[in-house]
Amino acid sequence: MDLNGIKDWITRHKYLAIITGVALAVVIITFIIKIASSGVIADVTTGVFSDSGASIPLTNIAWGTLGPETTADKQIYVKNLGTVGMKLTIGQSNFNPAGANVLTLTSDYDNSVIAPQAVKPVKLTLHVPSVAVLAGLTNFSFDINLTSNAA
Repeated sequence: MDLNGIKDWITRHKYLAIITGVALAVVIITFIIKIASSGVIADVTTGVFSDSGASIPLTNIAWGTLGPETTADKQIYVKNLGTVGMKLTIGQSNFNPAGANVLTLTSDYDNSVIAPQAVKPVKLTLHVPSVAVLAGLTNFSFDINLTSNAA
């Protein structure tokens, strides 16, 4: 086919040529961009220990015999076993008997960030108010809840 034949074909099939041109334009401007991504899953696993070397896990605290208006202190060691800094929240739950909820637990934790693999000494203090004796409380138990959150 010579040049005149090509011009003639384009004239007779101009709509097909335009559609083909549009299709080619779409193919030419369509492309894929890949962006690499990565991250770290925060792990705030906490260990509680009875020794500063964090080698003896602590699962129970025996407060002993306490009188009215007394306090007792227990030293614990909290280790950040995770991959990111963390902060603690310390609370109480599951009082037995229910009247044991008059006992107050405080700590000297200063709300500082505990770095990964670091050990933080925390002193817990239990206070027995006189109302505990007036209420007839003789034996008690409760859970100490240490909640760790990524800092």
